[in-house]
Amino acid sequence: MGERRGALAVVTAAAIITLTACAATAADDDPSILQPSPTDASDDGPTLAGYPLFEGSPLPEIPLTEVVPEDPLGVVDVTRATASGDVLVVAGSDASGYAQVDALDLSTGEELWRRETSFDPIEAPDDTIVSLFSQDGWLVDGADLGPLQLELYLANPCDEPEDWCRVADPDGTREVGVVALDGRTGDDALWAEPVIESVAGDDEEADRVADAAVRIVAVSSQAIIVNVDGGPAGFDRDEEGDLMRTVALDPRTGRSLWTADGVHADRIAGATVLGYRPPPEPLGLADDAGVLVGLEIATGEERWGLDDEGPAIWLGRDADSSLGAARFLDAGYAVVEGGDGSVVTGLERQPVLTGDVATWSEDVAALGAAEADLVSVTPGESAVRAPDPASPETTYVSGGGGYLWAEHADGTFVATDRGGTPLSAELHGSALRTANGAIVAVSDGTVRIWRTTEDPAPSS
Repeated sequence: MGERRGALAVVTAAAIITLTACAATAADDDPSILQPSPTDASDDGPTLAGYPLFEGSPLPEIPLTEVVPEDPLGVVDVTRATASGDVLVVAGSDASGYAQVDALDLSTGEELWRRETSFDPIEAPDDTIVSLFSQDGWLVDGADLGPLQLELYLANPCDEPEDWCRVADPDGTREVGVVALDGRTGDDALWAEPVIESVAGDDEEADRVADAAVRIVAVSSQAIIVNVDGGPAGFDRDEEGDLMRTVALDPRTGRSLWTADGVHADRIAGATVLGYRPPPEPLGLADDAGVLVGLEIATGEERWGLDDEGPAIWLGRDADSSLGAARFLDAGYAVVEGGDGSVVTGLERQPVLTGDVATWSEDVAALGAAEADLVSVTPGESAVRAPDPASPETTYVSGGGGYLWAEHADGTFVATDRGGTPLSAELHGSALRTANGAIVAVSDGTVRIWRTTEDPAPSS
């Protein structure tokens, strides 16, 4: 069991906070909670003047070039966008609500491939036929293998590739795993690795394999993180007999790096996998609520666990940050430092994470003033506010490369820094996703794509 290394520091109407590990619980004794009050009174009502102003230099402006697909993408409701090199994969659903994945060449706008049907049969590297069934749009940098599209597969023997493998021999071998496809073709399998080992169809454990829930939850150049619920009897189980396991795979080879039983992962934060353990007593609430933990990405060893802070839920699964965002069921929104589990809680709203900065909007209107202030914190520093108030109609929706993306009520969005400085042209769209140098949004029922650099960095 990992050591709890962080204590809850509370952001209140009378505190400026610093994200540091500290054991004190009272504001008067806690050196990380500073004065003066951020709600100093004025003739115009309460403000957040007590937070020091952000004085850093603005980030460079972002030049954006729109990538126009040769043919419109089939996806109209985007759930995920990932990119590696010139390949962009957009996952979601089509106009009829069916799951779909589109792959695009960012340099030309050419559609590389499209997958519209679950349980597509494909030939694995060992010449067996397996069925793909995830369609989650996970793309990862495979180093010398190039971009790899990751899918879940079900092995249930088929005689020919065109067979409908899902309804093949009911007594055939069962196996569930991850397969890596060539990201440019979408159908050449480079490796396949089981996360639930093969069980003969007539084995009493076969139904456990068929009923197991397997989900890819995070990818990076270091590891592919997979959650498993259910499986054959060889897996460790909780008191109710249910399996809960996290598996890490090598992105280049598919080789299993480690497994952690009794834990579910949520996101990769730098060198840490953020996850949770079930609480000692059932909560009867969200499935993903529990004791927050941090696992070493290279080994799966638990680096820290917030056993004393009560159950919480991880937020912001697609964030590109060394921090974590969470909601403690007893203490509100929080920022967690992935490396050591240091925690700052009491935030008014869910923070947006980018790099090592967490940013949120303090709603001063709730205190009687018609404005909101952008507040941010980075490890080891006091929270700061942007020099100018933000509009209450602005929502900070995403972060990447140190930038925030602000969505306005009029259907436009713009890149900013933590000081609120606009750093890109205003773009029309909604449901924004960022993906390693690419920006994806939906405008008038059509996916639009912009590129921020000529040579986007590979997934990391």
